[in-house]
Amino acid sequence: MFQSRTSLPSLIRGLRAAQQEGNDDEFLSASLQQIKEELVSASSPASQSLSSLLGRAPSASVRSTALLKLAYLQMLGVDLGFATFSVVEAMSVQSFTLKRPAYFACALAFASPLSATSLRARENDACAREEAQDGRQLSGSGAEGRNLADEKQKQQQALSLLTTNLFKKDFNSKETHET
Repeated sequence: MFQSRTSLPSLIRGLRAAQQEGNDDEFLSASLQQIKEELVSASSPASQSLSSLLGRAPSASVRSTALLKLAYLQMLGVDLGFATFSVVEAMSVQSFTLKRPAYFACALAFASPLSATSLRARENDACAREEAQDGRQLSGSGAEGRNLADEKQKQQQALSLLTTNLFKKDFNSKETHET
């Protein structure tokens, strides 16, 4: 029963089987321990997992899958507080398909709807070079996307006010001045 649960569907199947057998608490604790091991980075010296002993950090796809499984377990009452650093790490990955579970977990893990950490990570993503990618980044999470869009709009308005005042010209005197 405690076979390798490397994907979200296999975790769900295992959880349903454990609920029928009546040992779902034991299954949840074993699954949570496996997810913690998948999220552990080689940079943490206190961890004793196999990946840290070998000096390897988990790959981005493994971390993304672990965050998906953790987000599913959050619906069952599991706290995501221990995984906040892993969420921020996964948000910095290049591939958007691997970032999407991190954005979802970010919306669940952080207590405030718009914390400084998630704003910073999303703001860096929103400064992408492609316009289509900007829309995909802002669509990751509804409330945070709206708050980030409002914040970016305020920044752009402040910048446009500064630049217009610096270069406003009085056409009668041909001198620049601030208004």
